[in-house]
Amino acid sequence: MWRSDCSFGAPNLLVLGAGCVEVHREYTGRRVRSWIRITAHGVGKLREEVEVLRLLLDVLDSR
Repeated sequence: MWRSDCSFGAPNLLVLGAGCVEVHREYTGRRVRSWIRITAHGVGKLREEVEVLRLLLDVLDSR
């Protein structure tokens, strides 16, 4: 699934450099539209991050 997002700025380029997302640009006259899609690698990294957050919540809930 491709997403168009004008707020995809410089801080988010880290995920692009890490291979977590792909960017497709369409040019219409002087207008550029960027479409962002998460890659299979990105999905794996996101799942890892969610698992870490769940583990942290488990630790906090056990206190």
